[in-house]
Amino acid sequence: PVSVASLRAQGYSAWIAAQRTTPATYLLPQVQARRGELIARSGGESDGWHGPLQESWWQTALTAPDQLRQRVAWVLSQILVVSQEGALAGDHEPVTAYYDLLITHAFGNYRDLLGEVTRSPQMGIYLSMLRNQKPDPETGQRPDENYAREIMQLFSIGLNQLHPDGTLRLDANGLPRPTYTQLDITNLARVFTGWGPHYEEANPPEWSPGNIANHTDWFLYGSDLDRPMTFYPEFFDTGAKTILGGTTIPANMPGITALDTALDAIFNHPNVGPFLARQFIQKLVTSNPSPGYVFRVASVFADNGSGVRGDLFATVRAVLLDPDARAPAPADAIGQGKRAEPLLRLARLYRAFPPAPPRVGDPRLFLSYEYDLSHQIPLASPSVFNFYQPVYAQPGPIAIAGLVSPEFQITSETTVINEANRFFELLNWNRWTGEPINPADPASNNLTLSIPLDDEIAILARTPTTPAQNYAALVDHLADKLLGGRVSGALRTELLEFHAALPSWYWQTSGNDLRDRRLTVIRATLHLLLVAPETAIDK
Repeated sequence: PVSVASLRAQGYSAWIAAQRTTPATYLLPQVQARRGELIARSGGESDGWHGPLQESWWQTALTAPDQLRQRVAWVLSQILVVSQEGALAGDHEPVTAYYDLLITHAFGNYRDLLGEVTRSPQMGIYLSMLRNQKPDPETGQRPDENYAREIMQLFSIGLNQLHPDGTLRLDANGLPRPTYTQLDITNLARVFTGWGPHYEEANPPEWSPGNIANHTDWFLYGSDLDRPMTFYPEFFDTGAKTILGGTTIPANMPGITALDTALDAIFNHPNVGPFLARQFIQKLVTSNPSPGYVFRVASVFADNGSGVRGDLFATVRAVLLDPDARAPAPADAIGQGKRAEPLLRLARLYRAFPPAPPRVGDPRLFLSYEYDLSHQIPLASPSVFNFYQPVYAQPGPIAIAGLVSPEFQITSETTVINEANRFFELLNWNRWTGEPINPADPASNNLTLSIPLDDEIAILARTPTTPAQNYAALVDHLADKLLGGRVSGALRTELLEFHAALPSWYWQTSGNDLRDRRLTVIRATLHLLLVAPETAIDK
């Protein structure tokens, strides 16, 4: 409610501008502190594994004041994917540092972010650019093409050439025109050779066994996930290369210059604006944006009004303030809106009903869904293709209508039932955390989180209005919190019928018994709202 009031008082544009200047909230200090606490508590036996990162992510998502920055970082994490599913499974702090990198650049320039991501050791391991070497005719060794492919396909230009409005460019036969060829991938992979673990000549690392401090050996066997990768000239392919249909990197161009030249060519490709604009719109507003909407946002990406290309803050601002995002008419169209991600549905509930920290004097919530939200765990995507793909269309009416529904790729009978059960458990039985009431006593029960409903109880206790009138006010109140006030007549009727079906004696009690019955009605109403299709679809 406080956030809503602040937004209404400032107006959209001013609120967005204020979010830009709100200091960033970072996860790494939280993760380091929590890991240290758990290591000390267990006598060095346990650092909590993924727990500290998950707790810090949820803590920041639910309580940090820089909500827009955090929301954009979450979007970027689903485009520039790094995951703890795989080679980075045990690298908790490095993966957290990667997410903090996205937070840092969420309102910055995409070219800067692309450079930082390319040089990051986390991405170097995840997409195997780390220790990528020049060709060797004697051994048959060839440069690894993994990052070269994904930086184009997923991080920048996509598979097919686009018009500025995001629609496909077609050839004379009416077929999509590819943005790059296998030769582009091969040559770009050669550009990405020679990058290895961070190394300083003046302060070489000590490494055991073998005490490797040799430059070449450190490239082959060393490890540093805390600092950007270092360029090793002896492993770089110095031959001439041509990428993206015309950009030439001449022979013997220094490797760092070659990398920047390639990234500039990718960044300035005309596809980048519409490719990213569409995904930002999909993740923030609607799955099926109009060509005009994509064009307007892509135009801001191309030029923020001051001649700057790639301004992410200006791009996000354009996404959120566009007429297609703000006007009521488009929201009523059949193809408008998006399936709310499971993770965001939970975050929305917690932010609408902020639980009190379970330990007095400690602001932490100790919240994690690492084991029971398996289809969308932060920074644990099953692959570089994210939890779901932007072009996915649910078979049936959605696909037949020519629409896409990305989030439906992780929607099934099982996940829908799990979400309904998860909401029920939270509302009725509270949320169990991994933090014991008494850390010194392993046998003690764990802290729990509860959804506060005092305001809702007060609505049902109003006098001299009738229970039916109070319940109608409760429905409006909950619709404001969860649906922005937009509740359909059909859903409202269902809720009112639920209340009308209560027996006449239901309210003929007093004291704690009456309070408990009011709580039961509130929880049931909330659950009905949370599992309703229109609550699962953002409009």
